[in-house]
Amino acid sequence: MTIGNRRKIQKVIAADIIPPLVNLLQDEQYEAEVKWEAVCALSNATLRGSKEHIKYLVNHDCIAYFCEHLLCPDSRTQRLCLVGLKNVLKVGEAEKGNGINLYAKMIKEWDGFSKIENLKTSPDTGEMATNILRSYWRRQG
Repeated sequence: MTIGNRRKIQKVIAADIIPPLVNLLQDEQYEAEVKWEAVCALSNATLRGSKEHIKYLVNHDCIAYFCEHLLCPDSRTQRLCLVGLKNVLKVGEAEKGNGINLYAKMIKEWDGFSKIENLKTSPDTGEMATNILRSYWRRQG
C-alpha cells in the first residue's frame, strides 16, 4: 500500500487510510501479524514519503505507536519501528526550532529513547539502535 512513490502515499493519505492503520496498532484484539502489517505500511510511508507526509503521520500519533511496538518480541517489527522513527527524526532535524528536534523530544516523552537504548544489545537491532542514538541524541549532549 505504501511501498510506492510519494504520489501513491499521497493517495493513501487522501483516502484517509492512515487513521485506521493507527487504530489497528492500538486495538488489543488484533493479532501480531495484523499489527506487523500496519507497522510495515506506516514505516514504508516514512521511508518513501515527503516531509509533509511524515508530519501528517506524526500528527496521527505514529511516533507513539512506533515507540510502543519497539519492544515487541518480533524483531521484524522492532526494525520497522526503528526505521520509522529514524525517518521521523530526520524530518525533525531538518525542522529544528531553537536547536531542538521536536520529534526527538516526542520520542523521549513516549519512552522511545529508553526502548531504543534497550535494543542496543540485540543482535537483530543493536547496530540500528546505536546509530539512531548517536545521530539524534549523543551529539546533542
